[in-house]
Amino acid sequence: VGSEMCIRDRPNSVIHTFNEFIEEWKPNCNLRRFSCVMFHLTDHCNLSCVRCSHFSPLAKREFFVDVHLFERDCERLAELTKGDVDEIQLSGGEPLLHPEVEKFPYIVRKHFPQTKIIIITNATKLKFMKDPFFEACVDNKVEIWISQYPIKLPYEDIKKTLEDKGINVTYGNSGNTKDCLLYTSDAADDRISVDL
Repeated sequence: VGSEMCIRDRPNSVIHTFNEFIEEWKPNCNLRRFSCVMFHLTDHCNLSCVRCSHFSPLAKREFFVDVHLFERDCERLAELTKGDVDEIQLSGGEPLLHPEVEKFPYIVRKHFPQTKIIIITNATKLKFMKDPFFEACVDNKVEIWISQYPIKLPYEDIKKTLEDKGINVTYGNSGNTKDCLLYTSDAADDRISVDL
C-alpha cells in the first residue's frame, strides 16, 4: 500500500471498525485530522421524512446511545486524534429524543476542549426541553442546527428564544425542505401540525 492510497482507491475494500480505520488508513493516506465527526445519539425520529439521509424511518424500535459507551468512545477518539477535531455533531434520528441528551455536550467538551459542538435537530422537541439541556448548551458552547421541514413550527420564535439563552442557532438541512412526511408522532404532544 503506497502512502498516496486511500480507502476509496483500494479494490474490494472491506468495512472497517473505527479503530481499524484509524490504525490502518490514517497513516497511509496523509489524513492527519478530522474536520467533522458525527455521533448518532438515537436512530429513531419523531418525523418520518421520505428522503431521510439518516434512514430514521427504517428504525424499527427506539435506540439510545449509552452515555458510558459514548464517554469511552470520545476518550478513545481524543486519544487517537490528540483532540484535533474541528467539530463534533450530535445527531440522530432526533437527538432531543434521548432521555439524557444534556449529558453529551459535557462529555464532548471534556475530551475536546477546542472543538465546535453542534446539535442537529428538527426543533420539534425544543419547547419540551428542561433547563439542564439549555444549561449544557451554554456551558459547553453548543450550537444548535435546526433542520427546517414543512411543518408548522414558529422557527423565528424558536431562534429568538435560543439566542436569548445565549445559544447560537443555524438553519439548514439536507435538501428535505420541500420533502413530504410519511407521518409524524410525538409522545409529548401526540401530533405535530404538518403542511403537505
